[in-house]
Amino acid sequence: FLYYAARIETDSSFDVMKRDDSQSMVLKRMIDHEFGGTDVLFVLASIDSEINDKERLQDIRDPSVLNAMVDLKRSLESETFVASTFSLADVLLFSYGKLPTTLEESKIMIENLPVEIKEDYVSRFLSSDYTYQNMMVSVSVQSTPGYLQKIENNVRAKVEQTPYPIGVKAELTGMPILFNRIIMYLINDNIKTIFLAIIGVIIILWIYFKSLRIALISAVPTILTLTWLAGTMYLLDIRITVMTASVGAMMIGISVDYAIHLTHRFHENVNTGKKGAVQDTVVGIGTALFASVMTTIAGFLAMLLGVSPNSQTQGKVLAIGVAYAFIVSMLILPPLMKVQRKYLYSKLDETIFKIKGQVKKTKKNFIDKFLLTVAGFQVKRPGFVLVGVGILTILIVPGFSMVYMDTEGENWIPEGDDVLLGLENVGYNFGGTESMNLMFMIDRASVEEYDPNSVKDLRDPRVLEPMATLDKIITELKWVNSVDSPTSALRRYNGGRIPKDPEIIKKIFNDNPDAKSQYNNDYTVALFTPRADLIDRDQYYELMKELDGVKFPEEVTIVPQGPIPEDLEFEEIMGADTIKTTLVGFILIIIIASLFYRSIVSGLLAFFPIIFAMMWTVGIMGYINLPFTVLTTGMLAILMGMGIDFSIHLIHSVKEKMVEYHDDIEKAIPRALMSTGQAISITTITT
Repeated sequence: FLYYAARIETDSSFDVMKRDDSQSMVLKRMIDHEFGGTDVLFVLASIDSEINDKERLQDIRDPSVLNAMVDLKRSLESETFVASTFSLADVLLFSYGKLPTTLEESKIMIENLPVEIKEDYVSRFLSSDYTYQNMMVSVSVQSTPGYLQKIENNVRAKVEQTPYPIGVKAELTGMPILFNRIIMYLINDNIKTIFLAIIGVIIILWIYFKSLRIALISAVPTILTLTWLAGTMYLLDIRITVMTASVGAMMIGISVDYAIHLTHRFHENVNTGKKGAVQDTVVGIGTALFASVMTTIAGFLAMLLGVSPNSQTQGKVLAIGVAYAFIVSMLILPPLMKVQRKYLYSKLDETIFKIKGQVKKTKKNFIDKFLLTVAGFQVKRPGFVLVGVGILTILIVPGFSMVYMDTEGENWIPEGDDVLLGLENVGYNFGGTESMNLMFMIDRASVEEYDPNSVKDLRDPRVLEPMATLDKIITELKWVNSVDSPTSALRRYNGGRIPKDPEIIKKIFNDNPDAKSQYNNDYTVALFTPRADLIDRDQYYELMKELDGVKFPEEVTIVPQGPIPEDLEFEEIMGADTIKTTLVGFILIIIIASLFYRSIVSGLLAFFPIIFAMMWTVGIMGYINLPFTVLTTGMLAILMGMGIDFSIHLIHSVKEKMVEYHDDIEKAIPRALMSTGQAISITTITT
C-alpha cells in the first residue's frame, strides 16, 4: 500500500465535478470541436518601471514590442492546443499589410486606423497610457488530468523565451489559469492540513492521556488507514481532486475516533483492575464500533446516489476509508495494548489498579465532574432539557432561509497571487476579462429537410437583422465593454452597416477570416460573445431578459454558455444532490441502527440527536453567512455518518450500565456519560 500511495496523482481540473452528459460539458465539447476552443489566456506586455536602464522603452507602441508579439504568435500557433492569437500587431498587419519601423510611424499608423477598428480592437490591445500591450490567446483545454497545467507551462515558457526589448516585461494570466490555480491551492491546502491534523491529534491525546507513548500508539491506526486508503485510490485510478483532497483530514478524525474509544475503554479497564482488559475492550467496545462503522458507511454510500461524479467519488472513498479505519483499529490496537500493558505498567501499578478496582474509587478530573453534573441534571429534569433543546432549535431554524449556494469561489485564492494580479491589470487597462457566449444554432435535422423557406444558414439576413438589434441593445448596457458577433464583424468591414444582399454578406465572411471565426464550418452554429469587466448573476439575468425581447426565426435556438450558466447548472445539481443524499442517508442509517438494536424505536432514538445537529448546523450557517459550496455538497451525509457514531456509543454504554445497575436508569446514565462521554468529548475535539 505504501508503494502505491506514493504514486497517487492529483487532478486540478474543475470539469471532474460535472457529468459528461451535462449541458455545460456538451456545449464545451461543441465549442472545442466547432471553434477550436474559446478559453482565453492573456499575454500582458508592460513597461517595467523598476528598471532604471536609460535605454529602456518608454512607449509600448514601439516596433520592437510589435515584432516580439509576432514572434510569440508564430511560436504559440505551432502548438495544437492554440486555436488562434490576436494582438495589436495583427490589427496593423491586417490594416496596412506591414508593421511600422519607427515609434513615430507606429503612432501615425495607429492614429489613422478606421474608427470601427479603433473602437473594436485597439482598445482591447493597447492601454490608454501606452504602457501596456495585450495579446489574446484562444486555447482548447481538454478534460484530461493535468492538461491545463501543461498548457500553462508551455505558454509561459514561450513567453519567457520571446525577445522583448529592455524595459519590457511580459506575464501570462487568464481565467482558465486562475481556476487551475484555485483548485491547486485547495488541493495543496487540504494535503498540508493532513500533516498538521496528525500533529494536532497527537498533542491533544498526549494532554488527555498524559502519556506521549499512549498518544503515539493511538495515532498508529490513523497513519496506516491513510496509507491504505491512498494506495487503494491509486489502484482504483482515483486521483486527488478538490473534493477527495479533504477526505484525508476527515479520515484522521474518524480513524482517531475509533482508536480513542478502544484506548479509553482499555485504560478504564486497567485502572479499575479488571482481568482480561484487552479482551473485555475488544468485546465490549467492538460491537458498538461495528454498528457505528456500518451506519457511517451507510451515510457516505448515500453520496453515490448524487449526480455530481466527484460527490460520488468522495462518498466511495470515505466509505472505503471508514472500513479501513475500523479494520486497522481492530487489528492493530489490541496487540499494541497487550504490549503496552506488559512494558508500560509495573507490577506495583497493577497492584494499585486492583486495589482501586476493589474500592471503585478513582480521582475525578474536570471532564468527569462536568459530565457527572450534566448527567445528573438530565436524569432529574429530562423534560426541562428537552424543552430547552426545542426552544433553542426554534430560535435557530429561521437561519435555514438565509443559507445559499455559492459556486463561484471568488475567495478561494489568496491576495497577491501573480495570476490574479495579472488578470486585474488586464481588466483595469483593457476591460472585458470576463465573457459569456450566446450560441446560435440551427437544428441540423431541419437543415437536411428540403424547405426553400426555412433558415439553413446563420448568415441569412432573417437571422442577422434581429442579431444586429440584439448586438446594439447589449452593447448599450452600461456594464458591457464590447460584443464579438457576426453582426459586429459585418459592420466593421461594411462601413458600419449590415448588408441586405446575402451574396455580399457571404463575400465579407469569405474574405475576412477573423469575421468567419464567429461561425462553424457549415454556418449552423455562431458565437455571440459579450465581454465585460465582471459578469455576475444580475447582469446575466439582465442579458437574458434582453434576449427574450428579440424575436428570431423559429429554426434558430439560442443557448447561453459560460461561467454563470455553468454555475447555475452546477448549483441546481448540488441542491438536488444534497437533498437526495440526505434523505437516503436518513433511511439507511435508521434501518441499520434498528437492525443492530433489533428495535425501530432504538434506531430512531439513535438518529434523533442527529436531526437536531443537522438543523442547528444549517441554521447557524445561515446566521453567520456561511454558504454551501462545491466542497460542502455532501456535508449533511457526512454529518449523519459521523454523528450517528456518538449516538450508538452512548446508547450502547447506557445499555451496558443498565445491566450493571439492574435497570436503574438514574445510575446508568451518569455512569455511561462518565465512561463513554469522556471518549466522545475527546473524539469531538480531535475530529
